[in-house]
Amino acid sequence: EPAAKKLKPDSAAAAFAAAMSKATAPTAPSVASVTRESKESRRKTKQRLQLLNKQISMHGQRKQLTKALRVFEQIRSEGLTPSDYTHTNLINAYVRSGDIDGAMQ
Repeated sequence: EPAAKKLKPDSAAAAFAAAMSKATAPTAPSVASVTRESKESRRKTKQRLQLLNKQISMHGQRKQLTKALRVFEQIRSEGLTPSDYTHTNLINAYVRSGDIDGAMQ
């Protein structure tokens, strides 16, 4: 009898499947870690938009329409989505600067 044991086709497939299940393949990130990263990314994005909204508000209070518009353009250039609060602050900046027509656009 040879040293290597001959396997039937079905048992060979079972042996291969068992060996493959024990093999260590690179693992993908878990759903939990991806979710954590997504939540962290959304939190940072939200905080960034809040900071820029505050800057628009501050410039509006000081009647610095050009600076408020620069911050608004910065929001867009960073790929952030302006919120209702962003638009309200920008309209207030126009009004406080005396540009009612600009506020209406």
